[in-house]
Amino acid sequence: SWAGQDLQTGAVWSASSWRSADDPSTGDFRYVMDTRGSPELHVWRKGRKTYRTGPWNGVRFSGCPGMTTFEDLVEFQFTHTGDEVSYVYRDRVGSPVSRMVLTESGEVQRMVWNPATLAWSVFWSVPRDQCDVYGVCGPFGVCNAVGAVVCGCIRGFLPRSPAEWRMRNSSGGCARSTPLQCGDDGFYVLHGVKLPETHNSSVDAGASLAECGRRCLSNCYCTAYAASDIRGGGTGCIQWFGELMDTRLGDDGPDLFVKLAMSELRLETTKTNKLVVVIVAVITTFALLLLLLGLLIWRKIRQRNKQVTEFDDIVRGECPAYHLETLKAATDGFCPKNEIGCGGFGTVYKGQMIDGQEIAVKKLSAGNRVQGLKEFKNEVDLIAKLQHRNLVRLLGYCIHHSERILVYEYMSNKSLDTFIFGMYDMS
Repeated sequence: SWAGQDLQTGAVWSASSWRSADDPSTGDFRYVMDTRGSPELHVWRKGRKTYRTGPWNGVRFSGCPGMTTFEDLVEFQFTHTGDEVSYVYRDRVGSPVSRMVLTESGEVQRMVWNPATLAWSVFWSVPRDQCDVYGVCGPFGVCNAVGAVVCGCIRGFLPRSPAEWRMRNSSGGCARSTPLQCGDDGFYVLHGVKLPETHNSSVDAGASLAECGRRCLSNCYCTAYAASDIRGGGTGCIQWFGELMDTRLGDDGPDLFVKLAMSELRLETTKTNKLVVVIVAVITTFALLLLLLGLLIWRKIRQRNKQVTEFDDIVRGECPAYHLETLKAATDGFCPKNEIGCGGFGTVYKGQMIDGQEIAVKKLSAGNRVQGLKEFKNEVDLIAKLQHRNLVRLLGYCIHHSERILVYEYMSNKSLDTFIFGMYDMS
């Protein structure tokens, strides 16, 4: 047996560290079984506790989740009867030889013999990190090794000395925000924790978890409760009386039900409800803004499409359509060298049809398809319907996806204003 106690005779067996790696005399550290409350293993150094495993939860010690990683190598046996409390292990048949060591620095190591290197390899060890240091967050504190701030207070508690906590000294722990009412209390749940130290607890392995809760609620001195065995959804009952010491988050252990004044629980519910209301209000406002924006965009698109459709209908009714490829061929792919003008509605190119006819091709710019469209429709409507020797003739149009192109007859003898005003030039 690695550690334990004979409850009849009081005999204790434990492990001791060496003085140093080269000196096998008794060192400063001892690994012992604490049988008060729910039994657990403690590491002591000169009368000061440095580490504890947490109580046995039916599968492992609650503060040692790594124990289950080598179940295929080692068989654990925890005994808790009226005569004896002990913890032993045996190597499974066919597994490498292993041993437990308490080092001169107070570290508990599981070591496995490696036949390839002919040396012992450390397979698992505790303490793991700062949160395994005993009492680092003080009474009613809770340690979180993955958080930006390691120590915090259990819900419903505040630091006893905020100044010390700001200096990262949390050993003074936390105190209740609101005293228990003894009759008007409830429970806040810490999920999956290394259970607090159990020397100030009572254990009833035969009680259900629900009965455990009723007992704690009816006892004014009970501060928390939990299942003593995590198997089968949680059975048995541990009740704590007084301070909760050395609680740690993230160990995938049982839930800890901490007693709080009902006013604290209502306050927390109110805060949660307010948060939900604010979130819903923000989401609703954002959704309404998106809806309004969508409606505005839809109206703009409809207006634009209506204008374009009206324009297309006018042109289609008055003159023939050209294929885009035909106009590309006539203008050498709208080559810049064929550009003969640029107006507010687009660029005009000179082109020549396959039969030799010269044309002027006005390519409406994409940015101006809606802007000025009404005026342009009026111009096209007028030119398409009127035939006059002083008006250039509209030959046709081309509509291809977003392209809008008009085809005019080409005037080879300068512009119309030259003929109108040039004939009166007496110079």
